[in-house]
Amino acid sequence: LELLGRTAASDDDIVTVARGMVDNEPEVQLAAAAGIAESGDKRATPALIKGLESPDTRVRNASAAALEKVWGTKAGDDAASWQRYWAGQA
Repeated sequence: LELLGRTAASDDDIVTVARGMVDNEPEVQLAAAAGIAESGDKRATPALIKGLESPDTRVRNASAAALEKVWGTKAGDDAASWQRYWAGQA
């Protein structure tokens, strides 16, 4: 997923990567977050915000880092803060 995010050539590619954020395995979620960060595709923001609610600290941290990289801003790891930020971008 990380490699696919880096080389995403179509909308389907980024959708596939973003779907990894809802996988049951934290390792898949980590790879998805890294792939989204590499792609820089802001359309995957909702998937990353959902990752901030993960019970796995690594997934939360990876999601926050990916959001910061994609958006070029720091809003921490609070899902509600990112949700407001995302809503303000529409």
